[in-house]
Amino acid sequence: MDNNKPIIFEKESAPTKADKDLNLMIYQTLMGISMALSDVRRKVDDVETKMEKSGYQHDGLPLDQKYLLSLEEAAEYSGIGINKLREISNESNCSFVMWSGNHRKFKRKLFEKWLDESYSV
Repeated sequence: MDNNKPIIFEKESAPTKADKDLNLMIYQTLMGISMALSDVRRKVDDVETKMEKSGYQHDGLPLDQKYLLSLEEAAEYSGIGINKLREISNESNCSFVMWSGNHRKFKRKLFEKWLDESYSV
């Protein structure tokens, strides 16, 4: 017997019609499951894409309704780069940032007020 050949049937004899039918039924079932999983993956991707486009956040609130924003959320919300926000929020007189350990949280309303009052020189 050739060792490189995959073993489909354990019998050395030629497969019977029942064996072939069973093999075909198993194959068709597995293909159906694979296609169903593919459909589910596609639907999940569609829902996630719609959620991202609508501004929906995984914690259930859009950014404009959150009280505190992470650095990344503040960057997305304001359009200001993360590095610039780090630089601004590291200042000792920064009133719109609170610290939680080593993590900075932006108080959205105060951050908005600061954005409204700020100007570039």
